[in-house]
Amino acid sequence: MIGSRVWPVYLLAALLAAGLYCKPAFTQELTERDLLSADDSPDSLSETDLPFGTATSYMLGTTLLEQGDLRSALPYLHQAYQLGADEPDIATAYLSALLGLGYQVDALAVLENMIQNDPENYTLRRQHVALLSDVRRYEDALSEITELQKAGDDSLELMLMEARLLAGTGRTKEAIDVFRAALEAESGIENQEQIYLLLARLLEETGQEAELSALWIEAVSDLPESNPIYFGLLRHLVSKGQKDEALRLARQKDEREYSGVYADDQAMEKKSLWQLELVELFVQQEDFKSAIALLSELREADQLDLEASLWLSRLLLREDRVGDAIRHMRQVVKRWPDSDRAHYYLGDLLTGSGEITAGEAELREALRLDPRQPEYHISLLRLLMVRHESVLRQQKSDSVTTSVLEEIGQTARKAAALIHPQDHRSQLILGFAFRATNDLYRAQEQFQEASTNPEFRKEALLQLAICQMEAEDEVEAMATLETLWQEYPGDPVVANSLGYFLAERGTDLERAERLIRFALQEEPENGAFIDSLGWVLFQQGRYEAAFDQLVQAANAIPDDATILEHLGMTLRALGQDVEAIRVLQRAMNMGGESDRLSPIIRELEDAQ
Repeated sequence: MIGSRVWPVYLLAALLAAGLYCKPAFTQELTERDLLSADDSPDSLSETDLPFGTATSYMLGTTLLEQGDLRSALPYLHQAYQLGADEPDIATAYLSALLGLGYQVDALAVLENMIQNDPENYTLRRQHVALLSDVRRYEDALSEITELQKAGDDSLELMLMEARLLAGTGRTKEAIDVFRAALEAESGIENQEQIYLLLARLLEETGQEAELSALWIEAVSDLPESNPIYFGLLRHLVSKGQKDEALRLARQKDEREYSGVYADDQAMEKKSLWQLELVELFVQQEDFKSAIALLSELREADQLDLEASLWLSRLLLREDRVGDAIRHMRQVVKRWPDSDRAHYYLGDLLTGSGEITAGEAELREALRLDPRQPEYHISLLRLLMVRHESVLRQQKSDSVTTSVLEEIGQTARKAAALIHPQDHRSQLILGFAFRATNDLYRAQEQFQEASTNPEFRKEALLQLAICQMEAEDEVEAMATLETLWQEYPGDPVVANSLGYFLAERGTDLERAERLIRFALQEEPENGAFIDSLGWVLFQQGRYEAAFDQLVQAANAIPDDATILEHLGMTLRALGQDVEAIRVLQRAMNMGGESDRLSPIIRELEDAQ
């Protein structure tokens, strides 16, 4: 039997787990005269005495630079710079291309030449400091900062660059002193906020916990209206385990900023905005119990909007509190009856807990409210396949089976038209659905796509091989199974699948037996593997040995149509016609192909 079992077991497992330069073509037809006379020629170059080729190269380079094609722009700008290195526009464009491509050492040489031509340009010199730091010439960068400060550059940008450099070279105390000096020099709220946050990061990275706690208190006192500072304090308190103090401050902040009566969901969320920020911090710390407790309190106070309510449901499920999550989502659906996501979440929860009928109703309501969501279709498809597993397994020719297959096929086609091309999990589920409805072309297409994801590759290729076998494309099936064996040479499922395929074809039976016995060494109690060995023995004409194996397989998986068919055929070969008829009839009742089994049963009955 291909795979580790008959396909419905595979189905349930999957469902429930589920420097060369190329001149741009447009330049080849333009002459330099055409380019110089273009309407968009830069004014800065049109009035210079630069050589003719310099302007052309500069124009082409800057055009490509603006288009984001740095690699193509660089040769033009390099040529322009070679001829006009002292022209600021050319140097600036060339510097930009070099930095964009990561040529920092070359960029440093260009920048130093620009500074030599314009030594009073503090912007260039600060850029020089940053680039020296990037190439790890930290002492040279600090020396340049000292020279700039002597020249009168007392900008905040330079002070922060100095502090970062000092911190990066392990001179923490000096860095702190520079941050402190910057705080004293700056009066703007935004600048002070930035300095406090950078200083806090330094103290945190260097493990100065006492100083960090004092800093946050100081920062909140100095900048009481700064949300980033307030959030930093909350984060610090949570990291220190001071949850009660963090909660007190968050509630205090909410009461001060969002007091009053609110009617709509947006205002409701604002009423507990800082407490929700605290929930996020709890989650980041993996303190899910505290997050659930706070969200539950806010729910009781009617301060949760829809998004926060769905968040609570996910957290409850994360803690395996499925019953609580279901009860909560029932309240959410009642509160927001027109929310498709609320119905979808509840439907998934109910389905996962075994309440199939109620779950299906919720999923169908989610689809009614928004039929464009692919995950809704996929969830309904999974539910339908689990719910009708026995119908799919038996494949009877009746109105019930026809109706089920039509609905599953229709749902699968809708989902296939909506899912993202990289949603390989859904593609795997769709492959099972299309195979169940005997739409083998679409099934193979989905399994092929799913196999590009390493997580699903083995299962997807196994199912692809089964589809190819069912489509009677034995060459492709063999190629797929050989690919699997090359990629997973020690996998018992793959070994069994390839061995069983060879046994089905009646070819290379010695290799088939070796492969299946290898699989059984790994999993000796696997009923599907035992069946495969029995079938190989049958194909070799060793009927007594085959019978022993197939009885074991039937005991392990009693209602499997394939195993029953194999056992029936073996009984027939052993001359036990009455028992063979009974077993083959049972195989047909379990979903075996009547077109193949009925003539055999009639032949045996006629011989009685």
